[in-house]
Amino acid sequence: MAMYKVTIIMLFLGCFGCQSTRLPHLQSSTSDLWLSEEHFSGDVFAITSPDDIFALSEQTKQQLRYITGSKSLMPERTKAVMHYILKLADSELVYQHSATTTAQQTMQHGNANCLSLAILTYSIARELGLQAVFQDVNIPEYWTSQNDTTWLNGHVNLRIKQSLIADTASSAISFGSDIIVDFDPYVLKKQFPSKTVSKQRIIAMFYNNKAAEAFADNNIAQAYRYYQASADADAEFAVTWSNLAVLYRQTGHYAKAELAYNYSLQLDPESLNTLANLAFLYQHIGDTKKAKLLQHQVAMKRQNNPYYYVMLGNETLQAKLYDNAKTYYRHAIKLNNKTHEAYFGLAVVYLELNQKEEAAYYLGRAKRNTLSENEQKRYQSKLDVLNQVARHY
Repeated sequence: MAMYKVTIIMLFLGCFGCQSTRLPHLQSSTSDLWLSEEHFSGDVFAITSPDDIFALSEQTKQQLRYITGSKSLMPERTKAVMHYILKLADSELVYQHSATTTAQQTMQHGNANCLSLAILTYSIARELGLQAVFQDVNIPEYWTSQNDTTWLNGHVNLRIKQSLIADTASSAISFGSDIIVDFDPYVLKKQFPSKTVSKQRIIAMFYNNKAAEAFADNNIAQAYRYYQASADADAEFAVTWSNLAVLYRQTGHYAKAELAYNYSLQLDPESLNTLANLAFLYQHIGDTKKAKLLQHQVAMKRQNNPYYYVMLGNETLQAKLYDNAKTYYRHAIKLNNKTHEAYFGLAVVYLELNQKEEAAYYLGRAKRNTLSENEQKRYQSKLDVLNQVARHY
């Protein structure tokens, strides 16, 4: 089976699933990993400050104070906050994986990914005196594509602490269970392992997302600024250096790219994404021996991941290699027959081949195998359009 190489930039649609690991010989200075901004094209503008990422408007603060004004005990206050957040989620918030927004932007516009939703929930909780911590959820490697770019996803949620909270206003202590706030039903159902991450790590993730958005818009100079801001927020976040290396590779700074990849691997030696991208770099510059060694290492670890084959299917579909795409999607389904993205990929393949009956069948399978209500609606709308076309002809 042919392997089609891709360059991956990480977009943290929530949180990222790798914990930084300090090694004994970790490079003490990162100064040699940077270039001057004049090497990159694009229009630069001011970076959102860390305070502004979490800030709420005075109007929002007043709403929160009104909602919880009569709730003196922490459990009651937490319950009121949860009702407020759930009401927002049901009526005003729309999950959009590419929308990384500040807390107040999420309130104003309603479109947000799970990183942004976690940031908003954290800001609401902290405004009301609740103890909240971010959690990195260790989901399997999972990719999505947008604007000819492939993104590796992560996930974050929020834990509102209830196990031992002293309420200074009422001199009460709550011993209730902690509350996990997560906007993804699939993640909640699977109960993936998670670990607490710092607020600084969340800020670094936010800047990485914004860099990815700028990169997708071909504003390389602004993406570079965001990576600098991310490193300032949390220099040990391995992903920043891996993403920076991708930027260097795509702008022809190959020596800097190799340095950045290797520094990222010092922080997180187990990152398959970084290893795969470093292999791509070696292949690109003609060092095939190193490239093949890394490619084999990555392929062996990804061979049981259905989403890896979905990604390969998407890449070959984009290249109009329909037979290859079908092979990859079917292999993904063989590994996990609940992989709705693979059924959708097959639907697109058959639609491209003008085989509408098969396309409708696989769209139906995709709809039945997703837990997301938004995805179900999306698949149903495509089915409706397909059925209308079929009736027309």
